[in-house]
Amino acid sequence: MSTRSIQEKVARQPFIITDGTGLKRVPGPAVVLINPKHIVNVASMIRNCAALGINTLCYTGDRVAIYPNGKGPNRVPREERMREYETVRVIHNDFPMRFFRDDVVPVGVEIMTGALPLPLFEHPDQAVYIFGPEDGSIPTGWRALCHHFVQIPSIHCFNLAQAGGIMLYDRMVSRWREGKDELLSIPR
Repeated sequence: MSTRSIQEKVARQPFIITDGTGLKRVPGPAVVLINPKHIVNVASMIRNCAALGINTLCYTGDRVAIYPNGKGPNRVPREERMREYETVRVIHNDFPMRFFRDDVVPVGVEIMTGALPLPLFEHPDQAVYIFGPEDGSIPTGWRALCHHFVQIPSIHCFNLAQAGGIMLYDRMVSRWREGKDELLSIPR
C-alpha cells in the first residue's frame, strides 16, 4: 500500500497518517519537512511534536515512506511505534500548505544570511515551521512562501530532528515567558 493512498487511520497506530484527502483547513502551529531523507528523523519529529503540543506534521517527497505499524521496508523505529502519539496528524503530500488556514505564518528554519538568530525570534501564534532536507536547503519555491527565516546559533549545524526539537522547545518557553501560552508538563 502506497503512503499516498493511505487514508486517515487511528486504530492500532501510534499516530494519525493521511495524504490530506478530505482534510479541513488546519491551524498552526505545525511543522513541514521538505523531502526528508531519513525515517528516523521523521519519527523523532513526530515525537517532538507530540511532546511539545504540535498537532500537525507534514512531509513532502518520496524518499521516506512511513509504516507506523512496523510493517514495510522503511518502518518507523520500534521505540517510536510503541509510543502513543495519536495527537499528531502526519500528512504526506507534496503541497501541504493548501491544507492550512489562511492565517498561518510560514517560518523557514535555515542557516542563511539574514536569518534571525532563534533567541531574538518572536514565534507567531499560527506558525508553520518549514525545515529543508538533511542533505540540502529549503528550496527556492518554499523560501518564497516564508514570512520569516530563523537560524539556531551553533558552531555546527544540527540534524533535522534536533533542530526541530530545539525550535519547538524554544516556541514553548518563549511563548510562556511572554505570557501567551502555558508551560507544558508531563501528566502524573
